[in-house]
Amino acid sequence: MRTDETVRHSVSIRKGDQVRVMTGRDKGKVGRVLSVDAAKRIVTVEHANMIKRHTRPNPSKNIKGGIVEREGAVAISNVLLVCPACNKHTRIGPMAPRCAPAAAAAPRSRNRPGETKQ
Repeated sequence: MRTDETVRHSVSIRKGDQVRVMTGRDKGKVGRVLSVDAAKRIVTVEHANMIKRHTRPNPSKNIKGGIVEREGAVAISNVLLVCPACNKHTRIGPMAPRCAPAAAAAPRSRNRPGETKQ
């Protein structure tokens, strides 16, 4: 593949979805997805994988120095979508034919968080 070609990566988890971390030191934590990077296959989950960042003070940008805690990235394979209907983590698969064929849904409820049934 040439380097000037762009590759489109398909990701079933979107920003704002409720997910559960399945592996790592934050196993079992539930949080909202803050950002998704489809190319790197990573997501940032609220209050999960907290890292300490040492920042230098920058008066011109009005940044205070010190140790700042923020969320780190988690691999998409290490999180599962939480079903809004039954509040359990579930795998994501293709929707039933009666719904939009390109969308993904939790098999237990057949609709994504925030969406209504058709």
